[in-house]
Amino acid sequence: MTTESALTPQISNARRRVRDITLYGCGGISAMSIAAVAPSLPEMTQHFADTADIDLLARLVVSIPTLLLALSGPVVGVVADRIGRKLLLVFALLLYASAGVLPVFLNDLHGILGSRIALGLGMGILFTLAPALLADYHDDIPARRKALATYAASTAAGGVLFVLLGGVLSDIHWRAPFLLYLAGLLFLPSLIATITEPEPQAVSSEAAAAPQVSVRTPWFALFAIYLMVAATGGVFLQMPLNLPFLLVDIGVTQASIAGYAIAWPLALMALCGPLFPKFRARLSSAWIYSFIAGGLAIGYALLATANSLALVLLALFAFGVGMSQMYANTSTWLMGLTDPKYRTRVLGGLTTAIYLGQFVLPFVAQPIIRDAGIRNSFIVLVGVLIFFALAAPLFSAVATRRSKTQPS
Repeated sequence: MTTESALTPQISNARRRVRDITLYGCGGISAMSIAAVAPSLPEMTQHFADTADIDLLARLVVSIPTLLLALSGPVVGVVADRIGRKLLLVFALLLYASAGVLPVFLNDLHGILGSRIALGLGMGILFTLAPALLADYHDDIPARRKALATYAASTAAGGVLFVLLGGVLSDIHWRAPFLLYLAGLLFLPSLIATITEPEPQAVSSEAAAAPQVSVRTPWFALFAIYLMVAATGGVFLQMPLNLPFLLVDIGVTQASIAGYAIAWPLALMALCGPLFPKFRARLSSAWIYSFIAGGLAIGYALLATANSLALVLLALFAFGVGMSQMYANTSTWLMGLTDPKYRTRVLGGLTTAIYLGQFVLPFVAQPIIRDAGIRNSFIVLVGVLIFFALAAPLFSAVATRRSKTQPS
């Protein structure tokens, strides 16, 4: 039984599978790949030791792509509507590969940061358009949940591969992990061959066929979700940014071990992510978010007291299980609150929320780390996470009273 929209251009089953795998692959090389160079941070910090504020700037090599990821979110949907999603995805893959590999040839930290900004633009396009196309191609709710859960799992799985290889390559040279971004070129042929533009009528037909509900945009609910996502996304990135330094503090100095440790929660995210439809059948989106924030809070509480690699890995287990439901839950939550014709823009807003939080939080956290240390900064993050975990069900109850919504 096919789940294709009736107004989506029809293709063979084999081509459909290749198309979906290509979009999953775009997820796999997008969001989590920024952590691929995290194991190199201690060595990179030593290489540029004479640069002012090197402790912050080195971390920005990982986090600065999130600035363009955040800024691109609101405009990707508008540009895609004008020039087509396929053309924009081709551009994104080419930019991703070329900007990603550029630091191999640069010996100026500010030039490296510039290339990482360009990388972030390519990643922002991939991270917004790939799931939007999957949602268009799979227009019934169970199929959409499954497709987006698989997309989220593929993003984590790609992160596992990137971080593991990044750790191994970091032992060779701190520049070597940047070669991994050439992987973007692998998906270019299948993207060109299989991606079709959904017809404009598809979402209109979906909206017309759905039960009559209010189409008034629930701004309060959207703002609250985006705020929670921004906080959670920013808090999560503090793990790969600071874990290599925490491991050095407990006597683990090998960069590849830092890569393995960062990859561990990503592997759990990939394994547990496809369970989202089962979770969603039993729990509301708000309670799933509380589960996510609670998992991160447990993880940071354990990291704050960790004095061995075993305890670090236990903390990262809580990270991985918690974050495994993050993208599928929030994307379907948002789509359930808004008209389908705004799908790309709503997902663009989600991209902005995730990565604006990831870009801003290092500037907030780094002064705390300098003054109080990494472990005490983790205690602060535990407090933030507990607040949002408790607030989510309360906000959801208020939003439900204020706005009638469609299923997600």
